[in-house]
Amino acid sequence: MTTALIAKPGDIVVSLSSILAELKDKLTGAEVDALVEAILGRRRFQVAPGDLITAELINQILGDIGDLNIRVAKLEGGGGGSTVAKLRIVRVEGPTPLRIGSRVTVVGENFSVPATRNGVALESVEVTSLDTGVSTATQLVFDLPDPGLAGTGRTVTLRITNADDRSDSISFRLEPRSVVPSGTLSVRYVNPPAGGTLQPGTYDFGFTLAADVDQSSKVQLSAKLAGAAGWATSLHAPDGRAITAPIDLRHES
Repeated sequence: MTTALIAKPGDIVVSLSSILAELKDKLTGAEVDALVEAILGRRRFQVAPGDLITAELINQILGDIGDLNIRVAKLEGGGGGSTVAKLRIVRVEGPTPLRIGSRVTVVGENFSVPATRNGVALESVEVTSLDTGVSTATQLVFDLPDPGLAGTGRTVTLRITNADDRSDSISFRLEPRSVVPSGTLSVRYVNPPAGGTLQPGTYDFGFTLAADVDQSSKVQLSAKLAGAAGWATSLHAPDGRAITAPIDLRHES
């Protein structure tokens, strides 16, 4: 049985690095690593009573502590070692109210550039309309997709994950897509012009606007006269005021 040698007071102690330096031309790199592992392997985990506390062991302990500090700093996002900046969403800017299809600007910090390197999802629906032309590390611009509102507004959550796997989320209320009313404007004479031929002068053409809309909206009317060179037209309300602004179409529920 081989008995391990223990250094006693008065013994001459040679450092491990000096021994390895003498062996560098006689052993391969792998053999040197194996030798070091064999010598220090037990001391990596425990020190027995009577063991010699060598400089190599102390340096190993200090190195392990340094590595641990770096790993902890990375996990906590604090200082020490190379850290990755935290992604943060500050606010969502856009029209009021926010609707499906609205173009929004998400203001924040540490988004990846170009914008397509970020993962952006509204609920479980991926955002694919990122505008790389105006998006930066502090703002992402895109159109809101439909997360499945089914015609009813509700609070939804937007999550952004950058290329460093840092993420943040924000919640806001989303309304259904804005529906632009379509239909036909019916115009009929209330007081048709008298006579078969119009003579130079001023004539009043009365009309009625009939519209059926599914939500309140505005329409712009304009007066046009076909095939009458030299004539001018204008649009007036029943009280004589000229109509220049859009007219409100009220939806009655």
